[in-house]
Amino acid sequence: MSRTYACYNDAIKRIIGVGEDNKLTIAQIIDHPDFIREDEHLAVADFKKEIRREIRRMIKELGSDLETGLMILVEEKPKGRGQQAYYYWASSPLKNVALGREEISEDRLMARAIAFQFVDEYLKEFLPPSIIESLEADMDEANDDLHAAKFWQKKLQFHPSGFEVSPNPKIVIGNEQDWDKTYDALNKQYVIQATYETLHQGIMPSSVFLSLQKIQYVNHKVMVLAYVHKLNCVKTFEVARLRDIKQSSGYSFEHVDFNTYEKSYKFEARVNVSVKDYFKSVRFGHNFKEAEYEADDSWIIKSTIKVPDHFSKDKQGPDPFAIANFLSGFADSMEIIKPDFLREEMKRRADNLSKLYSDEFDSVPVISRSPHEQTGNIEKLKEIDERR
Repeated sequence: MSRTYACYNDAIKRIIGVGEDNKLTIAQIIDHPDFIREDEHLAVADFKKEIRREIRRMIKELGSDLETGLMILVEEKPKGRGQQAYYYWASSPLKNVALGREEISEDRLMARAIAFQFVDEYLKEFLPPSIIESLEADMDEANDDLHAAKFWQKKLQFHPSGFEVSPNPKIVIGNEQDWDKTYDALNKQYVIQATYETLHQGIMPSSVFLSLQKIQYVNHKVMVLAYVHKLNCVKTFEVARLRDIKQSSGYSFEHVDFNTYEKSYKFEARVNVSVKDYFKSVRFGHNFKEAEYEADDSWIIKSTIKVPDHFSKDKQGPDPFAIANFLSGFADSMEIIKPDFLREEMKRRADNLSKLYSDEFDSVPVISRSPHEQTGNIEKLKEIDERR
């Protein structure tokens, strides 16, 4: 005899959480977004009662765990009249067996839960939407297993910036189609036309034709490195600011030779002992040399770095923006010696900082001029000066 409500078994098994901390009532199970009621059951008055009966049939069929003697699917019965019963799985392995998943150890379940939670929390905007979509079931399963990983949830913190900064999950809202098209164009290697909310008006047009090369995750923002047709240059674009993306047949896809886009430069800096120890513990550039002691806890570090050419036609030569941003974090604990263009950029920033924190200067024009000084936009600098 077929069971009318057995069609909900798989959904019920997935939705019910693991452990008493994740127990659910019948109402919570039915209201879960993954629980989809069949059309013929929409008008059933005692639907909750029928689902309760179905769960109890499942409990009976699953039985108890041979090792512990505990019921595999637990019903915590109400202690008083009018109170609701709760349901939960006794353990993650038992839930996985009931769902027909591979039986894996508790250690693997915990490692998997932590890894997928990390992806869900920090990398959801970075990975291609198609991959995230295919991982949804794994992330849901991992959330079921998180009761075993709650200790590590509290103990592991991801702060690459040195303090708490995390991606804004709302950044994709309202721009999902353009986000998807960016990854599709990257995967299938076709040219796109897009509207870009540029910060460099006069240098970078608002309507661009791009051959996308690679996705980069920089300072908690998703960037795409692209060849810019018409301007014949390579530039990074913030994916969230690319709008109205469509495929363009007006240009052939351009592959960037990164050996010509990025050039190698000798790097040398004077640092204190804490910065010296930091660079010893990371991979910075290529051919990093052992630090040389100078005097009074001053050290010389040397390496070879790759720096891209500047995208602006008004600023010939290498673009130190990204590496200068990184090295600026070491403030007065580092002096750049080589290469010259990087030393000059750090001096420019230091001069501007001294003005910003001096009571003798108006800070507004210093801040307003800074991005245009970096791109060599003479027209914008003139406009700012004329307004003052």
